[in-house]
Amino acid sequence: MEPWEATHINGTLGGFLFLKSMLPMIEARAGVEAASALRAQLKDDNTLLLARDSDGIPYMFHCADVRDIVQGLLLMLDVPSAVGEAFNLSGPAPFVYDQVIPYLAQKSGYPFIDARIAGPSIRIHHSTAKARQMLGYDPQYNIVQSIDDGLLDKTH
Repeated sequence: MEPWEATHINGTLGGFLFLKSMLPMIEARAGVEAASALRAQLKDDNTLLLARDSDGIPYMFHCADVRDIVQGLLLMLDVPSAVGEAFNLSGPAPFVYDQVIPYLAQKSGYPFIDARIAGPSIRIHHSTAKARQMLGYDPQYNIVQSIDDGLLDKTH
């Protein structure tokens, strides 16, 4: 993702951080009633969602800044043993919603809702161990850096 995509509802990552874009997933996962209750709390399109499972465990997501992806792709071109191999290219570490959503809200001025959603927590984590070992892949851009840079991008 480009950094702006973490800070806008129409961005790739934004689709998982903003309440309005998460409503279809919430409806499919927790039902129409749960989605309707959250829809009623929607302040505007920029309302963020601090999503938690029914036990209060925040969701976790792992994304990759395009600048790290470019680094990984260039490394693949330079390492002959990479031919025919598959690699996970992702950011330095996954993030949890209870750290990132308040940060994005504070930096952007966007409101957020802290909500429990029926079902198990979504916890996405990619292993980049193979890319690190074989390619020397070393992702540099964590979610906070992507958010900060995305908020500076006034073209989107």
